[in-house]
Amino acid sequence: RDDTHAAEARMRNQPFRRMDFSFAPPLVEFYGQRVAEFTRRQGEAVLIAAQIDTPRGAEEARAIAKVPGIDMIFVDASRLSGVDVERVEESARSAAKLLGGLLVPGCAPEDMFRAGYKLVCAASDHGLLAQGSKACLRTLRGAKAEG
Repeated sequence: RDDTHAAEARMRNQPFRRMDFSFAPPLVEFYGQRVAEFTRRQGEAVLIAAQIDTPRGAEEARAIAKVPGIDMIFVDASRLSGVDVERVEESARSAAKLLGGLLVPGCAPEDMFRAGYKLVCAASDHGLLAQGSKACLRTLRGAKAEG
């Protein structure tokens, strides 16, 4: 560990100073125990979701849901037909996988939860980025017009 810190200090052209934790050994020990516990339980704390967002993915939903290690099937219905969405939902249920997805236009989150979804995202990263970008441009254009 000292070699790692020394190498890092050399790369940054800084003198290497050994860290002294003697002032708080219980804190360091507790931290070490927490890291060890986290490492042991890491596989239990990770949720692995397979997103299905194309008609081809919907066709393969049953096979995808059977893949060991996948915990959730996540549906993005924006490019799927109603039949495709139903196929994906049924595949997740038959494989005993969690079901998640983007909020389907025209649905309320409660509708999706009642349909068996355990995770409902009200907006996509793409949608939020687009809205934020448009708001930024409106602000900049307004400031330019005023200035």
